[in-house]
Amino acid sequence: MGKRYSHKIVIIILVTLFGCHRDISFFPTTSYYREKDFIQTINKKNPDNIKIELTDENIFPVSGTVSHHLLVGSITNQWFKELKKLRDIKTFIILTPNHYNQGKEIISLSKKSWLTNNGIVKVNKKYVYTILTNLKLKEDDNAFHNEHGIGDIVPFIKLYFPKADIVPISFDQFNKRIKKCNDLATQLSTIIKKNRNVFILVSTDFSHRADIQTTLSRDLYSEKVINSFDPVKVNTIHSDNTAGLITLFFTLNEVGVYKTHIFSNTNAKNFDIKTPDDDITSYFFTYQY
Repeated sequence: MGKRYSHKIVIIILVTLFGCHRDISFFPTTSYYREKDFIQTINKKNPDNIKIELTDENIFPVSGTVSHHLLVGSITNQWFKELKKLRDIKTFIILTPNHYNQGKEIISLSKKSWLTNNGIVKVNKKYVYTILTNLKLKEDDNAFHNEHGIGDIVPFIKLYFPKADIVPISFDQFNKRIKKCNDLATQLSTIIKKNRNVFILVSTDFSHRADIQTTLSRDLYSEKVINSFDPVKVNTIHSDNTAGLITLFFTLNEVGVYKTHIFSNTNAKNFDIKTPDDDITSYFFTYQY
């Protein structure tokens, strides 16, 4: 009798726990993320050769780019810490590449929340519903399964902006449509114009699978394009989220933002000497204001 009742109690507890959170995508859901790695990241110092450019305290950034690799998580941590000093944010609109080509939509959104080691990061369902409705899209939860482009970012949001919610947007990089990016940008610019507490975050890494000379050369060109705010030129740079950057530049052109602060530009070789010489990834951490 005792064993039978104890099993019932366990089942009831499990049903209660999971039943109360039907709209939650439980996190971590990615092999890129480990709680201990995140904790080490926020306590780790940058290598001595990493250059950080702090901002003018008077700027008001409306968007930024940040890496989704915890290898450079110490810079991500500093980037968020600096952002916290500059402004308050209630909603992060996160533009991520669809790394595993999952889901059914070219541009995907989901209303499911994310679970971090510090608690739940909720989704702004109002904004998600508005975008889905106006763009005639269907909710696409599967696009976000194991998506480290969101998963490696939300712990930092929860740490520095614990009350903020998010709008996760995923892009199919192999089937992107400029018009769809432009249509989405119109929705985002409308949201930003009406709500100064919203921030657009582009989750992206830049040059991939190249030697150091090629990586540095690509980054020089990418920096010029980043400073140009030209959506057309984005397709000519090396980034894993060109669709997100195109959407960002369309949005910024609509809201009249044309300045970029480059917080840091670096590459994997500076963080891990064991990085293969022909497989280097580069990173830009920026703010637009």
